Amino acid sequence: MPNLVYTFGYTNTSWTLKADLTAAWTCRLLRYMDRHGYAVATPVAEPGIEPRPFLDLSAGYVQRSSAELPKQGTRGPWRVTQDYLRDIATLRFGRIADRALRFERAPGPVQAPGSKGGVRSSDLAPYASRAQPNSGSGLEDLTPP
Repeated sequence: MPNLVYTFGYTNTSWTLKADLTAAWTCRLLRYMDRHGYAVATPVAEPGIEPRPFLDLSAGYVQRSSAELPKQGTRGPWRVTQDYLRDIATLRFGRIADRALRFERAPGPVQAPGSKGGVRSSDLAPYASRAQPNSGSGLEDLTPP
C-alpha cells in the first residue's frame, strides 16, 4: 500500500524515541514528495534481501504470532535497529531519495470526451508547495508541512 507509514518504537529504551524519529522522517518524506511533485512513494527491496522476523524477542506471544507480524530485512534500510544514535543519523539526516523508494507522480486529470472540464490552477492553490527556500543546512526538511 503506497504512502502507509508503520510506526514501531524501541523495545530496549523509550518507545517514543523511535516513534518521534519515524514521525520526523515521515514529514521529511512528505515534504520531499511535495517539493518534487510526487504523489506516491513505494518501498522497493533490492534482490537478495531475505525476510527476517520483525521482533527479535523470545517471548512466547511474539514467537506464536511471528507469521502474522511484519518482517524486516537482513540489511539496511530494511533492518530494524535498536540503536537511537544510528537511527538519528539515518532518519533525521539521511537521504530521502535512495534506491529503497520508488516515487511516482499522480496521473493527469481525466476528462470525458468533449468535456471542457478538468482541473484549473486555482483548484490546486490549497495544495501548492509550501516549500521554503533552502537555507543549505539540511534541516529545513525536518519541519512538518
